[in-house]
Amino acid sequence: MSKSKRIAIENNNMDQLADVIKRHTSDEYLNQTAIPGLRFLKVSNPEHSLPEFNNPFLCLIVQGGKSVMIGDAVYSYQKGEYLLFALNMPFVGMVAEASAEEPLYCLHLDIDMPLIAELLMDERLRIDFTKDTTTTGVYLDKADGNLSNALLRLVSLLDTLREAAFLAPMYIREIHYRLLRSEQGRQLASLSMPSSNIRKIGRVISYIKENFQDPLRMDDLASIAGMSVSSFHQHFKRFTISTPLQFQKQLRLMEARRIMATENIDATAAAFKVGYQSLSQFSREYHRMFGNSPSRDIKNIRDSALGNTLRNNKGLA
Repeated sequence: MSKSKRIAIENNNMDQLADVIKRHTSDEYLNQTAIPGLRFLKVSNPEHSLPEFNNPFLCLIVQGGKSVMIGDAVYSYQKGEYLLFALNMPFVGMVAEASAEEPLYCLHLDIDMPLIAELLMDERLRIDFTKDTTTTGVYLDKADGNLSNALLRLVSLLDTLREAAFLAPMYIREIHYRLLRSEQGRQLASLSMPSSNIRKIGRVISYIKENFQDPLRMDDLASIAGMSVSSFHQHFKRFTISTPLQFQKQLRLMEARRIMATENIDATAAAFKVGYQSLSQFSREYHRMFGNSPSRDIKNIRDSALGNTLRNNKGLA
């Protein structure tokens, strides 16, 4: 197949995906669908930052543009591109291209790790685990025709829900297979291997997530990972693009933002509730992460539909 014909097919798939998603997306921000693990994001106003903390998932842009900040790294992607989060990492999403006439539309699909492990049992995949080439816990790629076709078939089931219960699991299985066969699929595959370094860091991430209010002890985290302290620091930074302390700070700030927006408490109470000892430090770091003071940011959230999204997100767990 020629390159021009392949590009035409990929663009046509994105346009069809956008048409289906528009029909099934009414609310601003995250919209749950009738298919488990499948959500659509709609944003008409590009002024708000969008903090999110999810299980491993894929985010495909079908219209508009978006940037994601993870630690010190920024990933920008547009129509036809996707980010795949192989680890449970905090990040801040920033809308780069959206309007009331042409909103940002994204497809979110949870990654089913037991399904990944099951697929890897088939020797025909032939993924080489002898060398750990994983770079980070997130990667950016373009949805080729095979992947976009499978996603289109899955999303189109929303128009024929009677078939969804039977067909959705098969299409989701194919999507996971396509991701494993992608250029970066080895990073996703590594999470199913208990001895892989990325899987070990994943255990530490779960621990920090559950204890983000408490002080961190590097010896304890290294022990959870089964690594020396120096090796742990190296691999944590490699996979999460942040240090453990930076990672914890991001979790604290996101949770503080959520509870201020949904539980009607002020910045002082929120800061101490998530583990800060200094209000000035909290305000300074909050402004650096979200681009506004806590009071101004929360006012913007309450004036927008983002408040409903945060309200539905009951904590980090």
